[in-house]
Amino acid sequence: TQHLISTLPTGELHFDTNEHQRINRWKFHLGQEHSLAGGWGLNYGVRYSLTNDHSWQTFTPTGDNTAAHPADSYSRQNEDIVNIYAGTNGKIGEKLDFEASLAAEYYHSPVWHQWNVYPTLSLTYMPNSSHMLQLNFSSDKKFPDYWTLQSFTTYSNGGYNEVVGNPSLKPSSDYQTQLVYVLHNKYQFVAWFNYTDDYFTQTPYQRHDRLTVQYKYLNFDYSQQWGLQASVPQRFSNWLDSRLTVLGVWMKEKCSAFYDIPFNRDIAWVMASLRNNFTLVPEHLYLNLDGMIRSKAHQAIYDLPASGNVDLGLKYIFWKKHATLHVFCNDIFETSGIDPVIRYGNQNMKMDFSCYRQVGVSLVYKFGGYKDKSKEVDTSRFK
Repeated sequence: TQHLISTLPTGELHFDTNEHQRINRWKFHLGQEHSLAGGWGLNYGVRYSLTNDHSWQTFTPTGDNTAAHPADSYSRQNEDIVNIYAGTNGKIGEKLDFEASLAAEYYHSPVWHQWNVYPTLSLTYMPNSSHMLQLNFSSDKKFPDYWTLQSFTTYSNGGYNEVVGNPSLKPSSDYQTQLVYVLHNKYQFVAWFNYTDDYFTQTPYQRHDRLTVQYKYLNFDYSQQWGLQASVPQRFSNWLDSRLTVLGVWMKEKCSAFYDIPFNRDIAWVMASLRNNFTLVPEHLYLNLDGMIRSKAHQAIYDLPASGNVDLGLKYIFWKKHATLHVFCNDIFETSGIDPVIRYGNQNMKMDFSCYRQVGVSLVYKFGGYKDKSKEVDTSRFK
């Protein structure tokens, strides 16, 4: 429940908002696996999921409303997903592992009816025990939250901001290619290319007809990234373990239907992190000093400033390694937060977020042999 009392240039808002969501979901899976000659395997099957989304939003006046606000709204939507797949895996010679699959997926919603094909491929080559070269190609679909697909409006920042749903939002198709080389079982080098068709994210837009910033999930034409990463661990005697990770990315996002200001933006950015673990007393007392720095980047029409952080922690292990006392201070210099800026087309906005260092103490005791038997339920798309 949200209680809103606000005076805007367009009038006054006085009401309580109640939002409800009930999700009924059924999943069925029929699959088969076979072990073939030569160590090869074959698997195939079909998955089906049916989702009923019952959502509603009501407004109760608490005073005189002179500004327009949405009426009560109720929605019931069904979503069907059928996935038919087949895959195989095995070894080619003594040094090459092979795995591949192909899935055909049908997605049905009140707005969209579509088939997509999603292949995957994994090749792992190990010339010897200390070197590995792996090539991966994967593809999948990403679905928006159920609440995002409703035509509801939620107010924030005193009614100045409106979070608006988008019933026409389309799932995105993600395609990822990655090449990994591991040297001496510790140095890791990665090159990758990611392409997302119908990529979606929430973006702000300053409306022209009234003093309002509207936040709404929209589909882009695509989003793509090229990247290189190197991870180098180093041990100094018995007192220091360090890991340096350097990442370089070129990214591009295009949206031809972004209100009245379509965009096609690209930028290259880099990030470096250094993790240090100092052993003060072997098996008992450790000091952690970590740091990260990132150059400026883009997200849709946002300009994201550079950022970084330095974290410090002290860890004491006692009671036969069952108890751990951790004292820490994260973001010592209060530099991890960023203030995004929009200076694009007819949009002019600067956000000011507070940034605080975090100081804390934690005590963890591990009971031997205990395992959590609870089963997790996927609620990633719920409100």
